[in-house]
Amino acid sequence: MEDGSKLAGTFVDGTITFVGKGLSCSGPVTFTSAGTGTGAVSCANGQTGIFVWRASGQRGFGEGQIGGRRFTAEFKIS
Repeated sequence: MEDGSKLAGTFVDGTITFVGKGLSCSGPVTFTSAGTGTGAVSCANGQTGIFVWRASGQRGFGEGQIGGRRFTAEFKIS
């Protein structure tokens, strides 16, 4: 993954999954307040990452790092 990559994802039953740029990552999220939170993901290639997110309606946005590289994400909430 390149620094600054944009990933796509889904949020289902307390777990977020990101895919893109050759990565497949998932992990649990924590709510810090209504519509916002943090999360940690583990990727199929062994990398790990942390991120913050915010959501409104059926869409959410996040940013963080995976393997020391920055990313942004847009995800659907199911």
